[in-house]
Parts: sequence; structure tokens; C-alpha cells
Amino acid sequence: MDLDAIHKAEQGILGAMLSRPDALDNFDGVLRAEDFAVEPHRKAFAAIERAVATGQPATPLRIGRELGNDIGGMSGAEYLGRCVAAAAWTMSVPDLASDIVEASRLRRLGNLCADVDSRIGGGESSAAILEAVERETFAIAERRGDTRYASLGEAAEMALKLAEAAYHRRAGLSGFSTGLADLDKLMGGLQRSDLVIVAGRPASGKTSLATSMAKGLAAQGLAVAFFSLEMSGEQLGIRLISEASRISGSRIVRGAINEAEFGQLTDASRDIGGLPIFIDQSGGLTIAQLSARARRLRRSKNIQAVVVDYLQLMQGEGKRGQNRVNELTDITMGLKALAKDLDVPVIALSQLSRQVEAREDKRPRLSDLRESGSIEQDADIVMFVYREEYYLAQSRPKEGTDAFFEWEAKMEAAHGKAEIIIAKHRHGPTGTVDLSFDASLTSFGNLERAA
Repeated sequence: MDLDAIHKAEQGILGAMLSRPDALDNFDGVLRAEDFAVEPHRKAFAAIERAVATGQPATPLRIGRELGNDIGGMSGAEYLGRCVAAAAWTMSVPDLASDIVEASRLRRLGNLCADVDSRIGGGESSAAILEAVERETFAIAERRGDTRYASLGEAAEMALKLAEAAYHRRAGLSGFSTGLADLDKLMGGLQRSDLVIVAGRPASGKTSLATSMAKGLAAQGLAVAFFSLEMSGEQLGIRLISEASRISGSRIVRGAINEAEFGQLTDASRDIGGLPIFIDQSGGLTIAQLSARARRLRRSKNIQAVVVDYLQLMQGEGKRGQNRVNELTDITMGLKALAKDLDVPVIALSQLSRQVEAREDKRPRLSDLRESGSIEQDADIVMFVYREEYYLAQSRPKEGTDAFFEWEAKMEAAHGKAEIIIAKHRHGPTGTVDLSFDASLTSFGNLERAA
């Protein structure tokens, strides 16, 4: 649209709003004041919205007072009177609104190009510029670039819809199922816009739990972005195929399988290959780089969840004078912002420090995260992975002693079990969930109980 056509379209919208109070209902939430190219039109639209919202009459005289007395040689009221007259010939109001929004998007893209040119001239890094471009283009495409407010009534309505979804869903979940029934029962599933931290010591099973969740989500047809900063895509694939085929990963890597098992691997590979899990195996990503890639996947693959393995392998932005704790704070704040921006759950794995090993009871606590930036504050859910069997195996007493028989009994009780400790839950209760864990397959599952 040329400038004259945009000008007339904006006049037509304003005239329709002034002459037909219900016209705003046709594009409420679609058209915004900043979409108008002409400054007086922006002011008029905002004034009409305020009047309608407060139950005041939106007349040319009343709204015109806010515009002043010099708009093209006319008073505000006289100018708006002409807008009302112009509205008589306009096409449908929704079509006009769409044209105005389209013109606004094109202007924003033009401004973005100019901004990029300016940033290049200012000596900014390519990574910073690309992040700004990704953020702005996503905002333009999704119409989510500004702050959105919800009244208490709107928030209550959204909560009711969430409860209704849980009521009608067979599993009684308001969020996405992880595929682990007992975990879902306590958490209510994975909620949109949540930052979920899965923390534990090395070899506790963090990555295995994350892959189980990712596979559970993908099995429901939900696309998942998996940022594997530690393991290669091949290694992650072996874990998934091992779990699906029930053949240990070590045997797969060594080729210690027979012909029948190779057939199982082929079938498992075919099944896994059909799951919508998109693996990014780049190491040392910054939060800006990861966010940009997640946005691209949101647009191109419609991802519904993000997994990050793991936080401490992400790089800081290199801000001068920043220590590692501050960098981790920026990273977790960025991941929470990403979860809200994309409206998807973000599952981020975190390594715990050695201080856990110094205690007699080695079950992780929230205080173990205190030296890792603002993880506890930013997270909606913090869960710890704890396997008693792992620690018992490291303290085997001498055979034949009383201590050995006591240890053997404990090992038998702990064998094949894991505890998932929900230490923080912004939306519900905390507690511990018992899961099965197969060390040879590095896979979690629902714990079978005696009838």
C-alpha cells in the first residue's frame, strides 16, 4: 500500500470506530495504536480505546480534544468528523485492519534493516546483531513484541480453561505428559512457559531423564528441540535406540550383537527416526545463540518444548567484569524468558557441585544450587535425580562381614530404582517420585507395584 492508501485506511478505521461503537470488537487485540503510520491517528486510536474501555462515549468532539487544534489546518473534532464521513465508503473493517497491520509490519522490517546497518557501523559483534534480528523478526511474525496484560477476570478464565483441559484429559493433566505417569501425577504434566530444572551429580541420570521426557513428548506428536552441549547427536541416538530396542548401549557400540538383535536395532532406529526430536549438537552456545536457534525451530518445526543439556556448558556473553555465577544468572534468566516468549516448557539440566558428596545423606537439596546463579529463583520447577544404588555401589564392604550383609540388603532394596525429588513447584506440591531405572539401558520408567 502506498502512503495515501494507508492514510485513507487509517481514517476509515477511525471513522468506523467513532460511528459504530461495536467496530472495535472486529479487531480487538489485532490492531494496536503503534500500527498507525500517522501520529494523530495513533493518538486518536488510543483515546478511542480508552473511552470504550471505561464506558465513555467516543465522539469526534470528545476524542478531538486530545488531538489538539492543528491537524492539517483543522481542529481535532473537525478532522475526526471527516474520518466518520470517510468511513461510509470503506470496505469491511477487518480487511482495513489487516491492511494497516501489514503496512506496520513492513515498516518494522524496514526499521530493522536500518538498525542492522547502524549496528554494523557501530562495531557490534555479528552474534549480537543476529540475536537482535532473530528477536525482532520473531516479534514481528508472532505479534508478540510488546508487553501483554491480562485482567484478573481474564486470568481466571485462562485458569478455568486449564482446569477444563485437565478434567477432560484422560490422565487428568493440564500440561504435556512426560510419559512417566507418577511424575505427571505430581507435576500435572509440563506446563507451557515453565522453566524446569533437572539437577543432579554426574552419572545420576539427568540426561537419561531428559531423553525419556523428550521421547514421551515426541510420542504425542509434539516437536522437541534438544540442545545437546555435552553429547553428540550420535551418542544421543544410541541412548534412544538402546532404550527402544532393550539392547545396552555398550553392546551396540562394541558390535556385540547377533543377527536377531540387529533386526531389533533396525526396527528401533526406524521408530525413533519418526519422532519429531530435533537435535542441535553445537557446543559452547551462548544464551543469545541458543534462543535464536530455538526461535527458528519454533517457526520452521513448531517445536512445543526445549531441552538443554546442560546449563554449565553454556557460555556467557563475555560481558566485562562478569564472574561465572553472574553468567549463569543471565543464562537461567534468558531460558525463562525464552520459555515465556515461545510459550513452551524449557527443560534445562544442571550439574550439582561436589558438596553433595560430603554429606552423609547425599540426597540433593535446593541449597546445593545456591552457587549456580539464580537457578532456584528463575525456575518454576526444580527436580533432583537421586539413585541410592549409585552411592551404595561405591561403598562395598569386605565380603563375609556383617557390614557386607547389611550393604547387600540395601543394594537389593535400591536396585533398579531412582528418586525424583521435586524440591520446588511453583504451581503445586513438592514431593518425591519413585521411578524405575535400568542402568544398562540408562532409561527411566514407571515403577511397577505389587497389586
